[in-house]
Amino acid sequence: MTHLQTDILIGRIAKGDMGALEELYNSLAKQVYAFALSISKNHQLAQDVMQDTFVKIYRNAKSFKQKGAGTAWVMRIARNLTYDMLTSKNASFTQLEESMVADMSTEESVLTRALLSEAAAGLNDAEREVISLHAVSGLKLSEIAEILEQPVGTVKWRHSQAIKKMKDYIGTEVAQ
Repeated sequence: MTHLQTDILIGRIAKGDMGALEELYNSLAKQVYAFALSISKNHQLAQDVMQDTFVKIYRNAKSFKQKGAGTAWVMRIARNLTYDMLTSKNASFTQLEESMVADMSTEESVLTRALLSEAAAGLNDAEREVISLHAVSGLKLSEIAEILEQPVGTVKWRHSQAIKKMKDYIGTEVAQ
């Protein structure tokens, strides 16, 4: 789904179009869930965030300013809700994002999950957040900067550092 399509759907939602909400949900729910899971490491919390995100979109669609940033707006809502829930529920960090390996065979999936989990363990929270938004949600680094309310240069640096750390770890593990 393009950013323009997202903006149009949010505009229709603002006018009370429940079909548009369903279409937006079908298009972005997996990305919202994956992003919330990458931050929280908690499946139930990520599921709650995903549902609450779309409720909040419905309630606040009228305040959205269409500038081609609908996806970023949705992901910012998900990010804020995730951190709110983590703070209020004092959730723990326990698992790596599973959607990155969902289409693999069981054996490949298990091995890849384990390797990615170990590699991601070496990332700090900020690096993990950038990687998740970029790899799982497919957002551009400039869009991620907007969501995180950080300079683009900072987001690019974190992305670069995270990729380097993960490559270094994976290269070391594969060589053994």
